[in-house]
This record gives sequence, C-alpha cells and structure tokens, in this order.
Amino acid sequence: MISKTMLEIATYYIINVTVGYAVILYIHFVFYISSVKRVTYLEYKWRYKRMFIDWAIILSLYVAIIINILKTYDII
Repeated sequence: MISKTMLEIATYYIINVTVGYAVILYIHFVFYISSVKRVTYLEYKWRYKRMFIDWAIILSLYVAIIINILKTYDII
C-alpha cells in the first residue's frame, strides 16, 4: 500500500518535472523561431523536422524521469 505522504512527494516531483519539461520545450521553440531567416522550403522543412526530432528526444527523457520517480516511490 502506498502511503499518502509518498504519493504527495511523488506528485510534487512529477509536477516539477512537468513544468521543467514545458519550459524546456518553450525555450527550444523560441530559439527555433528566433533563428528564422529567409530559407528555401527544403531548409524550412529540415529545420522543423529536426525540431520535432529534438522534441521526441526530450519527451523520451521526460518519460524516463517520470518512470524513475514512480519506481522510486514504489508506485509502479
């Protein structure tokens, strides 16, 4: 059985990680938008493809951290 305190601590850490994840995605997106200049369509396409690849990597790290938090507090 999971104690209420452990659940509250895990929830606190998950919320902090989620906020950090949102900030990282926002900063990453702002840097991509601020670096826009006149480019060809292929360069534009490659830039946004790369951005979504970066986001996928960041998402996988986020999921790994959440799973680690849940395992630490014996929730899963």
